[in-house]
Parts: sequence; C-alpha cells; structure tokens
Amino acid sequence: MTGWIKFWATTACAVTLSLTLAACGGGGGGGPGGGVTTPAPPSPPPSNPPPAPPPANTPSTTSDEFLRNYAVGAIKADKAWAQGATGKGVVIGVIDTGIDFAQPDLQGNISSDSTDVIAGRQSSALASRHGTRVAGVAAAAFNGMGTIGVAYQSTILSVRAETDGSCATECSFNDVNTARGIDYAVAHGARVINLSLGGPDPSSAAFIAAMQRAVGAGVVFAISAGNDSAANPSNPAMLAVDPRFQGSVIAVGATTQAGTLASFSNKAGAAAQDYITAPGVNIVSDCDASGCWSMSGTSFSAPQVAGALALLLQAFPNLTGAQAADILLRTADDLGDPGTDAVYGRGGLNLQRAFQPVGTTSVPTAAGAAIALPEGKGGGTMGAAFGGAVRVGAGLTTIGYDDYRRLFVVDLGAVFHGAARQSLRPGPASSVVSSSTIQTAGGARLSLTVSRPAFADAAPAALTSLTQAQPQPEMLASFRQGALLLDAWRGQPGAAPGFEAAPTDAFTLMAGADHAVRAGYALGPWTLSAEEGGGPRRAFLDPTIAPTDQGGSRYVRATAGFARGPWRAAASFGTLTEDDGPLGSLLSARAGFQMPARTQFATLSGDWDAADGVTLSAEASMGRSQADGRVLQLAAGALSSSWRVGARADCALLNLGCTGLSLDLSQPVRVERGAFTARLADVPAGYFDPVTFSDRRVDAAPTARELDLGLNAWRDLDAWGVVQLRGVVLFNENHDAANAPNLGLFATWRASF
Repeated sequence: MTGWIKFWATTACAVTLSLTLAACGGGGGGGPGGGVTTPAPPSPPPSNPPPAPPPANTPSTTSDEFLRNYAVGAIKADKAWAQGATGKGVVIGVIDTGIDFAQPDLQGNISSDSTDVIAGRQSSALASRHGTRVAGVAAAAFNGMGTIGVAYQSTILSVRAETDGSCATECSFNDVNTARGIDYAVAHGARVINLSLGGPDPSSAAFIAAMQRAVGAGVVFAISAGNDSAANPSNPAMLAVDPRFQGSVIAVGATTQAGTLASFSNKAGAAAQDYITAPGVNIVSDCDASGCWSMSGTSFSAPQVAGALALLLQAFPNLTGAQAADILLRTADDLGDPGTDAVYGRGGLNLQRAFQPVGTTSVPTAAGAAIALPEGKGGGTMGAAFGGAVRVGAGLTTIGYDDYRRLFVVDLGAVFHGAARQSLRPGPASSVVSSSTIQTAGGARLSLTVSRPAFADAAPAALTSLTQAQPQPEMLASFRQGALLLDAWRGQPGAAPGFEAAPTDAFTLMAGADHAVRAGYALGPWTLSAEEGGGPRRAFLDPTIAPTDQGGSRYVRATAGFARGPWRAAASFGTLTEDDGPLGSLLSARAGFQMPARTQFATLSGDWDAADGVTLSAEASMGRSQADGRVLQLAAGALSSSWRVGARADCALLNLGCTGLSLDLSQPVRVERGAFTARLADVPAGYFDPVTFSDRRVDAAPTARELDLGLNAWRDLDAWGVVQLRGVVLFNENHDAANAPNLGLFATWRASF
C-alpha cells in the first residue's frame, strides 16, 4: 500500500531579531500565521546561484548570528567550525515542502538542481515554509544577518514532495512521491538526506526500494523521530533498526534548552542503538529583515544532525556516510541512564567530541610501524629537569589516524605529563631507630641500624621527592676492619642511603634507589670508595603507567674523599642508567615512548668549619646525557647541572633555644644545553597527499630555573631523641615560571633505642 506521512513540527512563532516573541501561530503544521503574511510566489531557482559572500573569519560565539540560535552552541558546532569545517561542497537533500529561493539566509547555499517531484508545480506559491525552515537549520549562511546553520557553507538540494493541496490542513507526503524525491536527490549528488517527516504507517515497497538504492550509493539519512511522545520513533525513522539500512539511518529526537527530552519527542525505544538527540525546542530559522521564526519539533532536530554529517564528510573526505553516522553516535553525550538507553538512545549530539580522534590514534613512524597514541597524557611523565621544554612549541607536531582513518594533526608534546609538584611533606613524621653493634677481638666491627615509622599511619614521602604510598623500614648494615669498610642499605625509594662520610648528589638520588652497597678503603686522610644502587621504576607516581610497564634505574660511582682539620672534600664520578627515560622521566614503554638513557656525571662537594660551631658547605654536579627511543631521542652531549650552598651553626652562638640551625639554597638538576630529536611525519598540505617525514629538533632546556630555599632548626632532647622543624620554599618549581612559590613547614621527631 501507499503510506501517508506528515512533517514533524509542533509550533512556529514569529520573533524579532532580538528574539522578543511576537504573536505566535497555532500548533498546526508550521504554516504562516501570527502576523506573518503569505509570501509572494517564489522565483524558480537560478541556473547558477550566486556564490555566498565569504565570511571575514570563522563565526564567533559572540556574534549576533550565533547567539540568536542556542542550538548551534548546544551541539558545539563552533568547535567543528574552528577546525575549518563548514560543509562546503557537501550536498544535503531536503525532501520537504520546498524552499523559498529568495530567503536571505539561504542565498548562495541553494542547488540549482532543486526541484518539485510534482510536474508543473514549481512556479506555484509555497504551501508551507516548513522546508525553508528545515533547510535554514542545516545550512543558513554566515552572512551578517539572521542566524547560522550547522553546515553554513553546505549546499541545499530542495526536493518538494508534499501531496498537492494537503497543507491546507496538515502537510502530508505519500510514499511514492517521497521515494521519487530520494531517487532524485541521490541522482543529483546528495550525500546526506534529511527527512523531517513521518507517520504511523509502515513504509511501502517503493519507499523501501528507494532507500536501498540510496544506501547502496553511500547516502546517509537523518530522520525525525516524531512528535507523538511515543515509546518508539515513527516511520520511516524506525528503519534505523532494519538490517538493510542499519548504520546509514539516524533517528533524531528533540531535547529542550536544558538538555532533557522534549515532552513531545518520541523516545529511542527499539531504535536506541541508532537514535540521537539534538535541540528541538524554540529553534530559530527563516530570518529576514523583519525578524525570524522560532519553531519546535523533531523536524528541526534532524537537520542539525544532517548538518553535522555534512561537516564530517567535508572535513574528513575519506569517510563514508555510514562512518560519519557512526562517529556521531559514538561521540554523543551520554544522557539519561548510563550507556545506551530507551529514552535518549546514544545521547546528545556533540560536535566537539565528533571532531576529536575516536578510538586509538595511530601515529606513523619513519620505520614503518605505527605507534598507538595513548589517550590523554598517557605518554608518561617528563623529568623536572626539562621543565616544559618538550610540551611547548610546535616542534613535535605530526599526524595521526583514528579508528576511521581520519587524519588529525597531533602534538606529541601534549601526551606527556609535566613533573608533579612536590607535596613538601616530611618522611615519616615520627620514627624510631634501633641499632646494635658487634665488636670482635680482632678489631672488626659489625653494626646494624633499623629505622621505622613510630606510628602505623605516619605520613609518607621525602622532602625532595615523592615516594611510594607506604613507608618502608630502612636498614643499614656496616662492616669495618681496619682501613676496609663495607656497607649495605635498603630503604625508601628515592632516599639517600646514609652511608657514613659519603657525599650525596642529585644524580644518584634521581635513580630512586631502594638498595645500595658500598666498598671503601681508608688511606690516611683519603677514603676511596665504589658504590652501586638501584631500584624499580616508580610507576605509582604516574597512574597512566601500568604496573607491568616498568623498567628500572641504577647508578655506579667512584668517590675520593679527603678530610683534614676543618676541611672535608669529595669528588665523585659515576654513571646513571635509566630504562624509562632521561633524568627522572617515566615514559610509557607500551605506548612506544620509552627512552632508555645513560648519564655520566661528576660531583664536587666540600665542607669547611669556618669557626667554632659554624660550618659552610657547597656541592656542584654536572651530567652529560644521551637517550635513544623509538620516537624521541635525546641527542648526545645534553648537559645538566645541580648545585647547593649552605651554612650550619650552633644555636648557642645566636642565643636561640635550639641546638642547631642551617640555611641552604639549591638548584635541582636542570638541563642547561641539549635537544630532543625525532623523525616525524609532516602535516600534508592536502588531505590525501603522500606522507613525508622530516627531522625535528626541540630544545631540551627549560626557560626558567628552580631555586629552593630551606631553613632547618633542631633540638636535641637527649634520651628522647631529636625534634626538627623545617621550612622550605621552592621558586619556579620544576623549572617552570608558571608555578607559584611552593611553601612547606613541618616538624619531625627521631629517637634511638
């Protein structure tokens, strides 16, 4: 049988350009009324429509055209426009009541192939402006007046198909004419077809056949769900669940300005997997010098989806219509119950998400194998020594492809975290130290010292580096036999081993060692020693790093120490090896960004008892690093530095109530000179241009310098241990000028038994 369907508009009201409501027409078919006169008969479409005047720039969210219609903002169309999407070159077939070819907001966007399927009716007056208003929602031009359509440079192919004379009561469409309209739209280049119509009757064989031909030609449909407050969409929107059309038909429901389903809109129901919503209440269109019209109905939700499809097809010319539809469904905002539901289906149209990569983003490499770019900042954490050097600028700009092989510009620097700001908490706020010593008759001495938190809930984390969630007992075993010394330590990752008379330096601390051993020999005022330490990767610092995606860090160093009278000095030379990235970086191996690194370093340190109760100290370190990764490399010869100066005094000299006081100023490890290099794919001039690669070089040195100032005071309580109060302020933390000063003040208690 031949089915009869109507269009889905509930109300149409005339509004002035300032959106003040004028008289409103009734709730009928959206025809003229409420103070708007019937338009003069339209002129036939010109054979060569004039081109649209080019906009001065991308439509602004503060422009009058944008602000007149909240819908374009609600679906975040401006985010797609900002990426250059306009719909230009994409034909949207609007099978409806025809359009007013003189409508100012559609000038330049009307196809000369627009037609009427009923022969001889083209020159007659429009019986309804419904088709004009639907077309305006999809494609109203950016021209300084009226409002803006979603795909404001797309082309409207108007196919007038309503049953002649039906609009005197309520415009209706029979399946035969609608099928003819579909065939005509496909034959004249439509890639998207909008059907803002429907009804309860099943679709006829002729209509089904026309839909099949269209889908076979790659056309995708946006079809109004209907305005009966029903549990399921009407026909033909219900064809979205038909296996013959599934993936090429989107049923479109209507939401209010608040984002809830409009009371009149049919729900997703059985079509939930292929149902999406868009604003459908008080949608503004059909503007001229005297004002605009505000309409409600799923009729005006569907063309927003049709326009969104046109934007995707223009911006990503490799997409098929079915792929564009799938992207809109996958990226919709989840509304109502979590996941796909029977009310909102897949959710609300969101063009910002639709214009972001969907699924896995694959970045091509010069070696041939692509890298699966992790979502967000899943590339790992760059060490603080680099500041924000890798994450700023465009030196690591390349391309990537998502699940639909859409081409995107990718900034590899953006996938890395910057180093976390420090908590400036002490180690365990209270600790108990137990020690025992065994002395042999031959003069050998063996001692064991164990330090553990005094309370089970003691706060973790060392001052200079974050550590794992639970404090670990610290154990130090020492053996002395004449000039020979042997030490072994195990403790909190990142803490200094605390070997007797052994200097610390920033590069060994960077290894995050949880164990270390040392062997040495004393020759008069000289002590020669060799030390090795290491630990697992501290993946707990970065939640994007899987526990199975861990390497390790280790160091070896040789030290020559000298002590005579008021002077103590040491010189160390060593190598720091890091499996995951240079200078404290924690880069994801699973994502392909791991960068095994090797740093050779040297440290000079010294202490001078300048006066009774006063000691001055200084330390300076230099490192030379190289790192090789699959994507990034740190060029050989990258230089880094660290230094510290301090003073310590007995409080009695200052008539203070403490035992001792110290002041220190330091600079953590900072890259002074060096560059990251990479061979990356270039951004092509044309979407389908061949991929070329070029060598990139990014400065690894930060632009700011961190300086840390610390003041420490302690009081010896004899048998009750030592209480310490420390204040710290970090300037330009992590060598980043954007970081405000970080202040910390805390107290600790340490006792021995």
